[in-house]
Amino acid sequence: MCVNSYVWAQSRTITGKVTDAGGTGLPGVSVTVKGSTQGAVSDGNGGYSLSVPPNKNTLVFSYIGFVGQEIEIGSQSVINVALEEDATNLSEVVVVGYGTQKKSQMTGAISQVTSKQITEMPLTSLGQALQGRAAGVDVSQSGSKPGSAPKILIRGRRSFNAGNDPLYVVDGIPLSAGYEDINPNDIQSMEVLKDATATAIYGARGANGVILVTTKRGANKGKTTVTLDTYAGASNAYSQLELFSGAEFAEYVREAYRATGLYKDASGNPVPTGVADAAADAKVAVLGGDPNVAAGIAAGRNTQYQDLILRTGMIQNHTIGIQGGNERTSFYISGGFFQDQGVTKLLDYTRNSLRANIDHQVNKRLKVGISSYMMYSIRNGENLNPYGATLQANPLGAAFNADGSLIFEPTNDALLSNPLSEVVDGVNIDNTKKYRIFNSIYAEVKIIDGLTYRLNVGPDFTQSRWGRFIGSETNARRRGDAQAFNENRFGFNITMENILNYSKTFGKHSLNLTGVQSIQKDNFESYGSSVQGVPAQSQAFYSFNSASSVLGVSSNLIQ
Repeated sequence: MCVNSYVWAQSRTITGKVTDAGGTGLPGVSVTVKGSTQGAVSDGNGGYSLSVPPNKNTLVFSYIGFVGQEIEIGSQSVINVALEEDATNLSEVVVVGYGTQKKSQMTGAISQVTSKQITEMPLTSLGQALQGRAAGVDVSQSGSKPGSAPKILIRGRRSFNAGNDPLYVVDGIPLSAGYEDINPNDIQSMEVLKDATATAIYGARGANGVILVTTKRGANKGKTTVTLDTYAGASNAYSQLELFSGAEFAEYVREAYRATGLYKDASGNPVPTGVADAAADAKVAVLGGDPNVAAGIAAGRNTQYQDLILRTGMIQNHTIGIQGGNERTSFYISGGFFQDQGVTKLLDYTRNSLRANIDHQVNKRLKVGISSYMMYSIRNGENLNPYGATLQANPLGAAFNADGSLIFEPTNDALLSNPLSEVVDGVNIDNTKKYRIFNSIYAEVKIIDGLTYRLNVGPDFTQSRWGRFIGSETNARRRGDAQAFNENRFGFNITMENILNYSKTFGKHSLNLTGVQSIQKDNFESYGSSVQGVPAQSQAFYSFNSASSVLGVSSNLIQ
């Protein structure tokens, strides 16, 4: 006789109450079983109840503003916990609009990202620094081209037709252009205002939320420190689209002729599906008028243009910073170099930056400072997509001659040329050069004890030049006259703010009053021209006077 014995392990139910140090129940405390997905949240009186798996023996209690605890269960069925306030966390200072505030005094929905979090990852822009680190902030990559900045939405879209971008404020000055010009390694912290706090401070401009960026400042400890942040890596296309191979496309061509009753053998009999016949293949050249396709079928050719146009990309970022000062003057100076060479030929982005932040205490009452940021970038291929042409190319055509030279028309398709002709040096150019100088200048006067006046001035200069050249041997021109385009853009934005602040502490109470008068003016102008019939490829978009005809001239002024 055989007797089977089974022992079933049962889950345990643990109950209890979570309070603060004074015994008051804490609602909304997260209680989880360590090493599992089991969890519960305390009720309005701090009570909780949850089921614990038999192989787990630790509960984790966590609550914002309090120090978390881990409790061993052992044989207990009731576990009461008193959480201690995290004084360090609550005393941290957060930038809020035109001033700062302790976390313990905050009432609005504000998320913060620190420089430590930023340096933990190899980032290319401040948008990536926010990704996954701020609740209610949706960061999505707008494209895979080098130099494209992520799209940032705070608590979703607010408008169908108007813009949904948040307002970016760097060192107290609103940005008039994109944030992608900023070197993320220079950032000390970022605060995201997500609710009415944003509109209360910045008005209609803050309707989509506000991202406050504070850059690194110097130290007054009399010691100079040098930091180096650097990384480099390679990138490859994650995957490729599955297209017809040469053999599969050949069968596709045969099936097209079978459907019309023209794919026949030497005796004139129809060749069934799945069977290749040399005599029937030869007729493809005569009937279709494309001997290149017939030659490709006969040779078993399989030209995969995706492999030929893709490459191993390279990304690198190097920033060196010098930080120091004494009791009266502090400084932070940095230089940065960033380069992203895309996985598709012709696409790359390079950014050079220089930052100088200086603060000086003139006397007991007057303090002045400047934050100056200079940037120069080069972007190639913003409006190009050479990879797209590879998805339509016939794999039966030959990309190169026997001597290695490029074949412009691998097949007789009147609409498609060789995709590789798009990436020949000098034939297809899309180049943008951008210069930017962004400044934040301030003077702060201590009028009386607790009363200060601050003047902020923020001039922002932006100049860029976009050039486009489409050579004769491209799919767009099909050996016609070359075209060239050129556009120059200039922007100047200036912000001036007068801020009066009064702060006073009365025992356990504190009073803070802030009055602000702000004015901002934008000036933007652009002019461009386009021509056709550029006589020499080497002239690109630099010599319009030698072109045979003018296609158009445009200008724009906003102020």
